[in-house]
Amino acid sequence: KDKPKPAPQPDPPPQQPWKPFDCTIGPSLPSCDEWDPQRREWCCSNEHKGCKDKPKPAPQPDPPPQQPWKPFDCTIGPSLPSCDEWDPQRREWCCSNEHKGCKDKPKPA
Repeated sequence: KDKPKPAPQPDPPPQQPWKPFDCTIGPSLPSCDEWDPQRREWCCSNEHKGCKDKPKPAPQPDPPPQQPWKPFDCTIGPSLPSCDEWDPQRREWCCSNEHKGCKDKPKPA
């Protein structure tokens, strides 16, 4: 006769990795205020326990405002086309909005 197969055994719980410090906090245990600095640092960094309130980092400055969309590039420079070469629409927009590429208008007499 066949022997009955033994019932499968559950896997053993995974072995906990070695820890240099016990970070357990509870009413019958020493307060984390009594921990030495190395234990506090390790437990705070690895298990988020025993952390002292650290000063909040300085607020980051607001990002620069996003540049609005421009229909024309009004950049003027020695390696760029002269504004004399711009088409009339570009010249009109750049003169009106960025005061660049404006032709001197004759002064009234």
